[in-house]
Amino acid sequence: MNSLSPLLPVSYQISSWKGQYPKALQHLSSQGVHSFEVGSTFLQNLSVLKDHLDKYEMNVSSVFEFGHFQNMTRKREILWHHNLLARKMSELQIPCIVLAPGLRNRNTLLSQMYQFIDEIIKIYSSYNIKTTIHPHFKQCIFYYEEIKQLLENVNQPLFLLPDTFHLNLANINVPLLIEEFYKSIYGFHIRSLDYVAVISRICEGLDKNCWMIIEEEEKTSPSFNRITQNIQDLKFFYDKRHSLWNYE
Repeated sequence: MNSLSPLLPVSYQISSWKGQYPKALQHLSSQGVHSFEVGSTFLQNLSVLKDHLDKYEMNVSSVFEFGHFQNMTRKREILWHHNLLARKMSELQIPCIVLAPGLRNRNTLLSQMYQFIDEIIKIYSSYNIKTTIHPHFKQCIFYYEEIKQLLENVNQPLFLLPDTFHLNLANINVPLLIEEFYKSIYGFHIRSLDYVAVISRICEGLDKNCWMIIEEEEKTSPSFNRITQNIQDLKFFYDKRHSLWNYE
């Protein structure tokens, strides 16, 4: 099997595999991909997860979680949860937390939300973990102006890790997003490799440290064939248009 060496780091979201995730890790490793993203529930048993990381020579690129930024009634509980999660991530040297904003609450002021996000970022920063925001459909940060206002009003170091699928739903112009927030973009979730123009602009507009995290379509069953196809589609795109993949 050819090993793949992308100039842009590539990861794969495997949360849909749940308890069968070791099979996904083995298959990803055989395909030359050695990084993956999971939901926070995968960190319940760190020793077991670490054993699988060592066995398949894998690393966790990022952890996905909900921020619940407008839930002021549970603020103390939410901060406690983020602190616990940050400690677990630190033990495995996971460098990035990906936070979906959470549901809107009309009683929460934007100033309260921004202050709350600052507190959350401080927690992760204390463990040397970067905080990224994943703008999400039907949640409190989704549209372009909401993203812009967030970055303008949060005081702590904050990064973006948007999803091409959600950007499309929000009618966000990806080249404009990259041009304006270049320094704040940590990576992208690539939900569908059909967005050729989007992937092209991502490759051209960002440096080699920008993560490309493949995320499968919702409500699809875990499949080795799907993993293989998604990786091969991305490799083919790189080979044909940007020559970003090298063969050994």
